[in-house]
Amino acid sequence: MRLTSCACWLLLVVIGCAAGDYLPNVVDLDAGPELASAEDCGPGSDAGDTPCPRGFDDPCAALVVRTCEPACHEAAACLAAELTREYQPEQCQAGLDNELTFPACSVSPCQTLVERTCGGDEPTAACVDNPGCQPSLVLRERATDAASSSDDIADAVAACQQALEDAVVFAPCQ
Repeated sequence: MRLTSCACWLLLVVIGCAAGDYLPNVVDLDAGPELASAEDCGPGSDAGDTPCPRGFDDPCAALVVRTCEPACHEAAACLAAELTREYQPEQCQAGLDNELTFPACSVSPCQTLVERTCGGDEPTAACVDNPGCQPSLVLRERATDAASSSDDIADAVAACQQALEDAVVFAPCQ
């Protein structure tokens, strides 16, 4: 039953994406200075009475932007934010206040390591034999394995971060 329920939610997200209803237009390019979050604009903010760009005054749009951009469209937090926006919009502000469940999107150190050592998300022909490529792929797999414990994932991410500092074994592919 759980698999069917998850499959239904995923299908709804895919249908929404295919219909062009993925992300609202939440950034007005002519809105002035770049704002990191909804707290950075409007009355009572550090910026004074700076008006909020379109979307930042909507907690659901801000939640989706925070968890999905720039490279986290397939992350669990992004999918959860989209589902919250769609089915429980009254919970979006609580989601903005919960950075553990809805963390800001950032490229993981493991993904950065794979791209550096393998030439991209998947190994390129020129980089497949790079000594750091295969270990990078293994570390990324460990860091993203849904069956792994939180401690195992944290250990893999820490190993990726450490590997990024090793320019000999994990040299950039050239």
